[in-house]
Amino acid sequence: MGGLGFTCHPLPYGNIMSLYMRIRKPQKILSLVGEMKRKNISLDLLSYNMWMQSYACIDDVERTERVYHKMLGNYASLCDWTTYSTLASLYVKAGLTEKAESALKKLESVVEPKEREAYHHLITLYAGLNNLGEVQRVWASLKAAYLINNSSYVAMLSSLHRLKDFEGLRKVFEESV
Repeated sequence: MGGLGFTCHPLPYGNIMSLYMRIRKPQKILSLVGEMKRKNISLDLLSYNMWMQSYACIDDVERTERVYHKMLGNYASLCDWTTYSTLASLYVKAGLTEKAESALKKLESVVEPKEREAYHHLITLYAGLNNLGEVQRVWASLKAAYLINNSSYVAMLSSLHRLKDFEGLRKVFEESV
């Protein structure tokens, strides 16, 4: 790619980073970020989010936060719901409840109406925090904003199962049929 001049923009790097994430090789992203820095190629939203996800995959809270703060310092306007979802997922997994809740509130503040998948992440992550009230609140918001599809039901049903809310599970299942 270098010989063809394709490595002077962040897009090809982002595509390669996505591939590395899909084959579960997040550590490879770190060398790509290093290469981008050496070549003075500005990181874009995808690059930053992949960089954060690579550290999150190896449960490195400190480095994930460091990348997030770099992103805020350089391109705060780039932060989208996926940025905060990555942070919240890491915090939920690490048992950092207050940080997870803060990241989820930020996620909700940047969600745009057309981003149904963000609601699915919110439902799943609130379930990870054992917060049934927030799961139900986000579900109500999702239902108010969209015609509910199969992936929405799957997110909600799996979250209710995780929370052992069998009555809620029954109601949502009946609603889905």
